Amino acid sequence: MRSTLFATFLSSTCLIGVPAFADVTPEEVWENYQSMMAAMGMDITAEESREGDTLVVRNMVYGMDIPNPAGAVSTISTAREIRFQALSGGKVGIEYTAPITSISRVPANPMLDMPGYETRVDMTFGGVTEVSGVKNDMRYTMDGGSMTMKSAPAVVEGVTLQPSVDMSIEGIVGSYTMLRNGDALSSDMDFTAARMTYGFEPFETEGTTVEMATSATDLRGSGTMSLSGAKGADAFATIIGGSTMDIDLSSGASTAMIRVLDEEAGDDMELTSTSGSSTLNFALNDGAVGYTAHAKDMLVSVAGAQIPGQQIQFGLGSMTAGVLFPLKAGDAPQAYELEIGLEELALPELAWMIADPTGQLPHDPATLKLHFAGTLTNKMDLFDFNALENMEPDSPPRMAVNTVEIPEIFLSLAGATIAGTGAGKFLDKEPAMPGGMPPFAGTMSLNLKGVTDLINKLTASGILPQEESTMAQMMLGMFTLPGEKEGELVSDLEMTEDGAILANGQPLPF
Repeated sequence: MRSTLFATFLSSTCLIGVPAFADVTPEEVWENYQSMMAAMGMDITAEESREGDTLVVRNMVYGMDIPNPAGAVSTISTAREIRFQALSGGKVGIEYTAPITSISRVPANPMLDMPGYETRVDMTFGGVTEVSGVKNDMRYTMDGGSMTMKSAPAVVEGVTLQPSVDMSIEGIVGSYTMLRNGDALSSDMDFTAARMTYGFEPFETEGTTVEMATSATDLRGSGTMSLSGAKGADAFATIIGGSTMDIDLSSGASTAMIRVLDEEAGDDMELTSTSGSSTLNFALNDGAVGYTAHAKDMLVSVAGAQIPGQQIQFGLGSMTAGVLFPLKAGDAPQAYELEIGLEELALPELAWMIADPTGQLPHDPATLKLHFAGTLTNKMDLFDFNALENMEPDSPPRMAVNTVEIPEIFLSLAGATIAGTGAGKFLDKEPAMPGGMPPFAGTMSLNLKGVTDLINKLTASGILPQEESTMAQMMLGMFTLPGEKEGELVSDLEMTEDGAILANGQPLPF
């Protein structure tokens, strides 16, 4: 499904398409369309004919192969009819009068014991896209367009490998530019959509029926993209290694539902969730790929006869997830980054009844934030699947972490907090064990508040055995010093280049 969606998305970007200049002709718009597809590594065949003021393109067929460790996933798409009509004011209207059908063939994967299968997706586009500009610099504009997608289920020997999917986007308003410079293409986009829905048709698996549906409102997207248009044996690798993208997506309120209906009475379960606004940034630059996702005001409810009280709920004030990773080989160190954040996690009272039956602990919402960054050296294009497949088990490592930075570690739970920062580097020395990591040197600073009090409360409530409580207090005494405020502990840890471990300047006995 991912390969089909990727190919059909690339083919349909011209629908949303924002410079009003001189006239453009239907033939020029069609030529620009083909150039865009070619820059994405696709070959096109089609039948063309003129019908008055309209250029009609029928039976357009295009495809691409997307690399996969078990073999390329091939996708072939067919657009039965596209009409390019000359409009007043030197513009051209593009209309898809029939769905685009995409068929993807996924090869068998013996390592995962997965059979090969085929998927089919039909995409329908509503509305007319207006094109203005000049031959090599065009703007595509939509006002109230729509898109629907429906996929057939992929079933092999009675097993549903991929359920049928329905998706729709309504009220699309926006524009997309397409600037050609030789084989290279660049563009920027800005669009909104009123509503999106996505869901699986009910499917059966191991005696249960599963349903899933999501919806989101007030969608917005903006960003820039450039494709080099360079030709290569592996179109996918050429795109990843030679393109740049910076896309921002956002939505307003959204909902999600998963329902599991069991053939045994009383085993049904339903999960529902709502969230406020959310954002997603995706970036691709010089072979480094990254994304940052953020969502706010989430509420999750799980209901079922087997759940005490029939239902539990928990809330999350905000969630953040981010990754930056270099996929392209290079001699110089490249940046990487990982960020995870769960803020204001409100656990259900049922969880507190189990964890704190005597009511000793504060039931404040919990927060966890982790942020790691640094540099690494990558000696292999990770989008070159042929090279990855040909690697021998005893091949020397092609990737090495150089530096590690910890801008933030933060945990707040049951009235206690732990906060810290750190930094370090891997030394240019042989690993202590063959195949292991080189020696590491670095520092970390920690600030702990309310931890001693939390240990005492856990011990008093019987959750933490006395011997474990004593051990925890001994470890705190070894690694920390009293801070400026009551209940505060601080610690400065260091791993030196000669292998020593220091806590607040004092060597530890191990």
